[in-house]
Amino acid sequence: MKKLLSLVFVLAIILSICSGAFADGSKELTIYFAFTDDEIPTYVEAFKQDTGIQINYVRMSAGDIIARLIAEKDNPQASVICGGNCMLATGAAQQGLLEKYESPVLAEVPEEFHDPDGFWTPVTVAAHVFLVNNEWFEEENATVPDSWEALLDPSLKGMVMMAHPSSSGVASSMLVNMYQYKGEEGCWEYFEQLKDILPYFNKASSAGPAAVCLGEAAVALTLDSDALKYKNQGYDVSIVYPETTFVDVNCAAIVKNGPADEAENAKAFIDWMISERGQNQYIESGACRCPVNVNATAAEGMKAISDVKAFACDKVAAAAIQSDLIKEFMDKIDNAAALK
Repeated sequence: MKKLLSLVFVLAIILSICSGAFADGSKELTIYFAFTDDEIPTYVEAFKQDTGIQINYVRMSAGDIIARLIAEKDNPQASVICGGNCMLATGAAQQGLLEKYESPVLAEVPEEFHDPDGFWTPVTVAAHVFLVNNEWFEEENATVPDSWEALLDPSLKGMVMMAHPSSSGVASSMLVNMYQYKGEEGCWEYFEQLKDILPYFNKASSAGPAAVCLGEAAVALTLDSDALKYKNQGYDVSIVYPETTFVDVNCAAIVKNGPADEAENAKAFIDWMISERGQNQYIESGACRCPVNVNATAAEGMKAISDVKAFACDKVAAAAIQSDLIKEFMDKIDNAAALK
């Protein structure tokens, strides 16, 4: 029955287009994606194949997407944002940047991942992990870190990569989770020590895993989906789940007052993205993202979120303080003047 409902939703999207639902609107859709460059074309082409709608997109880090929405608030250029952390989206909604939309396909997504306020739609979930270069640890006869504290080992100095919270959704999520996990004083003490281990902060969270795969770093702080993608490409790397880790819900949302002629297309994309068909594109793209639709298929090697020991972050409270924490991070830890 669930698979039948999923098929019905996808067919409804296609039939609405064929029957002329978009006759008075555009056959295009503008999206700001926070997914990686190599996976986005798969979603763009599959969506066009199913709906006839051409997606025009810009790829940016999640933090940069929110900054762009703020800058364009009086004249929005995009209709949809996709791929960023739900806490960033909650903050954007609180600033009046997003339009409410509750897709009927959410019936196929566990309620624990829903936005209680209806502004964003979950598209994937991911756990924070360490991607480690096996060869480096073997050559150095070093101990692979298995906790957040283990990252502070002086032997790792200069060999750990982390993105900056001001430009990366993954890093900003780590920041607010760590703030709740360790408390205010413990959080800032931790990042002061971690900063001494890092050579510098990356602008995007994708830079760290790439450096680990190339042997330029030993450890990258990333998400399990991104880590698995690199491992499946044949790199000599391992994925380590910290003893207690953090779990992100990444989402899509409709931009408030976006291009009027793309409004219905935006809803169609949200519906499609969380349908079984859309979610299965994570495997087709090689992205290895963990689907949220209960009927979709997870990539081989993906650890179920239910098997991860996760810290219970209050995401609503986190969203409320996220921007302030990022500013405080820039004041106390790093001002983002020399990101790479």
